[in-house]
Amino acid sequence: MLGALTRRQLLRLIAAGGAALARPAWPQGSDRPRLGGRIVLRNDADYETWRASMVWHWSKPQRFPEAIVQARSVDDVQAAVRYAARNARQVSLRSSGHNGSCVSLRDRAVLIDTSALRRVQMAADGDSAWVGPGTTSRELLDALAKAGRIFPAAHCATVAMGGYVLGGGMGWNGDQFGGMACHNLLGARIVTAEGEKLEVDEQRHPDWMYALRGAGSGMFAAVSELRLRTFAAPAVIGNAMLVYPSAEAPGVVRRLRERALSGPANTEAVMLLLHAPTKGEAMAADRFVCVVQLFAYAADESQARSALQHYTGSSLRRGASMVVDYQSTSIARMYSPQNTELDYGRYAVDNFWSDDPEAAVQVFLARLATVPAPRGHVLYTVKRNTDLQGNACLSRMANDYFACYLVWDHLRDDADNRRWLRETMKKLQPHTTGRYINEIDELAQSERVTDCYSPEAWRRLRELRKRYDPQERFCDYLGLSA
Repeated sequence: MLGALTRRQLLRLIAAGGAALARPAWPQGSDRPRLGGRIVLRNDADYETWRASMVWHWSKPQRFPEAIVQARSVDDVQAAVRYAARNARQVSLRSSGHNGSCVSLRDRAVLIDTSALRRVQMAADGDSAWVGPGTTSRELLDALAKAGRIFPAAHCATVAMGGYVLGGGMGWNGDQFGGMACHNLLGARIVTAEGEKLEVDEQRHPDWMYALRGAGSGMFAAVSELRLRTFAAPAVIGNAMLVYPSAEAPGVVRRLRERALSGPANTEAVMLLLHAPTKGEAMAADRFVCVVQLFAYAADESQARSALQHYTGSSLRRGASMVVDYQSTSIARMYSPQNTELDYGRYAVDNFWSDDPEAAVQVFLARLATVPAPRGHVLYTVKRNTDLQGNACLSRMANDYFACYLVWDHLRDDADNRRWLRETMKKLQPHTTGRYINEIDELAQSERVTDCYSPEAWRRLRELRKRYDPQERFCDYLGLSA
């Protein structure tokens, strides 16, 4: 066999550590598992359509799983994990494909797509719910509303619970509802690296719960259901908005932070630096605006108005070119076509926790003059509840969070946009205290992953991976393996 290899092919095998020489040929027929869903192999006619659909945005990296399994039950998940093990392939996982680094697409892996696992069922206690990992934020909140309950689901309606919760989960009214979504993870049904089904909870399986609360794309088990703590739904959601010239942003950040940290627990404050150009118009620093969105989750309109008045009746009003003091809203409205034109295209995102938000905003304002992307925005939010609660590997939080999203249309512009984002994050490093695993640019550098965890949490997480997945059957973080 080796005699038939060209010199170039042999060098490629050696560069890959020779692992490919030991792997059996990928089975094309009889070894396919029996599934309720679909399995698509690399040589199938519709493989590329399936592969591309695993990522929600237009940036489709040149990484090619050996097989894509659409799971429709926990039995399908189990069969796929065992199938991968029999054929010496690693497993990657997808719930809705919203990860900016497209971590589910891994070369030669078996990609298990859990997006069809969308059951929502209230548990016997009436306060928690079993939720499939493919359940989107909108679907979850619609289902919970029928029981008068709510959960701090993602701000984007189509983000599914699997990756969102396992990576921490920063969502609607998170400060009042546990801090981060993973703090409300009470249990899970998983398939282990050995291909065994296991129901885990805090009392019986603290190691598993520690990893599930924050490991994100580095999780070493496949989740088929999550048990989530829910909360009594507010009767009223109020919204206020203030708009400023972008030059006002540093002062706005300072005043918004002051008001938010002293504000009512049932409020949420977000600031955006954004530019929505006309078609074909490039972004420019002087065309950006600074928008503050405020939400109050209350028992009645009077309470909501009072909570928002804490912000709109303060010095935060200074410099605003437009103010909306109060308008009634709802989850349905908050999820109505959300920044559709802004979101779709080729895509990059990165983020950081900060201890100096004013300085960080100054860096962004200087850099926006050179941004190549035609669409995008900088998000800033104030977290009051930064308690690193209980048994969780989630271990980096601060009061101030920033994320930068870039959206563009053409493959030819990929390098320029990714370079701009990485150079911007490098300039922001002096103001960075950590990162959030769900929205990092994993391929920027290996430290992007480790920056999401304290040294102690990282050590324990790596030890647990070695203990529960010693044969590395689940893909590791993309940023570590690239």
